[in-house]
Amino acid sequence: MHSNRTIKSLLAVVFVGVPLLVQADNAPAPKSEETFQSTCVKAWLGRDNTTKDQVDYKNFGEQYCECAATQPLQDSAAVDKAAQVCMTRTLLHDALNSLEEDNELTGASEADIDESCHDRWSLVYPKMDDRLKQVATSYCGCAKSELKTLIKNSDNMTDKEYDNKINDIAASCAAQLAKSNSTESPAPQSGTTSQQ
Repeated sequence: MHSNRTIKSLLAVVFVGVPLLVQADNAPAPKSEETFQSTCVKAWLGRDNTTKDQVDYKNFGEQYCECAATQPLQDSAAVDKAAQVCMTRTLLHDALNSLEEDNELTGASEADIDESCHDRWSLVYPKMDDRLKQVATSYCGCAKSELKTLIKNSDNMTDKEYDNKINDIAASCAAQLAKSNSTESPAPQSGTTSQQ
């Protein structure tokens, strides 16, 4: 019942101020250089100061906001969807980028991929509770074998195909996570409605 809300709220990190951002798109910008991207990154950086690696945290936020800028943000439902899509995509893209920066991508095992994925979750959520740790474990567990296969086949793909495949894996794992959480919660009693 509220399980899907929990997943959405866990995945929808930065958009605490999005209604303001959406309204800002319709109003004249106070400065010409103030873009959605810069406003989003500022909001991202303002959400948590406890992360140990501020550079990686900012890079993650920039990737996240770059994705968000390509999504429709016309209402709160669209904002929630954009937050979920962009968070799940950015987690996987950044996990693989991190392995690539360490020159470990081509030889990465599923355990390496899983660890890198968990590292990204820890970057975004430095103080994870048990519930969020389970979400991270489920999400990374879903993605690791598909990402390993993708890495093996990446020499035969364009960069765009590679990026799109990561996005597909992210969507598939987010859907599996939402589905498993909705089956764990009890069905609504007859005569009641569930809140979405």
